[in-house]
Amino acid sequence: MGNAKEVLKQTADDITDTPDKNGLYNSFKKYKLI
Repeated sequence: MGNAKEVLKQTADDITDTPDKNGLYNSFKKYKLI
């Protein structure tokens, strides 16, 4: 999520938006889960 701590973001493969900007929804759409 976009609101994660920087140390976690640096190791992540992908970072989506924050929850208030539909982060999970946007990630699910990106990976064609919905």
